[in-house]
Amino acid sequence: MPESPWWLISKGREPAAIKSLQRLGYAQTNEDAQKRLAVIKLTLEKIRQETENVSYAECFRKSNLRRTIISVMPLSIQALSGISFVAGYGTYYMQLAGYSTSMSFKLQITQQVVSMVGNVMAQIMIDRVGRRTLTFWGMVVLTAMLLVTGGLATIGSTGANRGTVSMILIYCWWYNVTIGLLPCSKYTDRA
Repeated sequence: MPESPWWLISKGREPAAIKSLQRLGYAQTNEDAQKRLAVIKLTLEKIRQETENVSYAECFRKSNLRRTIISVMPLSIQALSGISFVAGYGTYYMQLAGYSTSMSFKLQITQQVVSMVGNVMAQIMIDRVGRRTLTFWGMVVLTAMLLVTGGLATIGSTGANRGTVSMILIYCWWYNVTIGLLPCSKYTDRA
């Protein structure tokens, strides 16, 4: 894999950047490469001028704070939703609920299939409902599901543990219908 021409130019390695551009198919002739290099240099110079004497604290001031939140939250919402708990410990709760190892494996496969069905449904829902609406109501319902799941787990009976397993399966489906696909979606929002 060739190095990025942008990185090579920023390090002052023009001949390597030209070779990289040619290997990546962006420059058929030396003249094409020189034109691309000029654009890259101009862009890098503008970036240097704009970021001169600027600290990371600038990300949290005035209108930049809003931009920071908008760029960080879609991916943070996924991590904060509890999906790592559900995906990582689902089989553990299946074992606690009294399911055999083979049945736990089958339920885990079911969880993945349910998640894929949710992804397909999300493709349709984004157009009809909108990204913001799906994110908001998705998080509200997911939070409620986690509270119910936690409550069932504290009871400790086999029936409550089986209820926890069913909530985990429903959670995976709802996660993928609502917020699982949002950050990588290229649809426009209609909310």
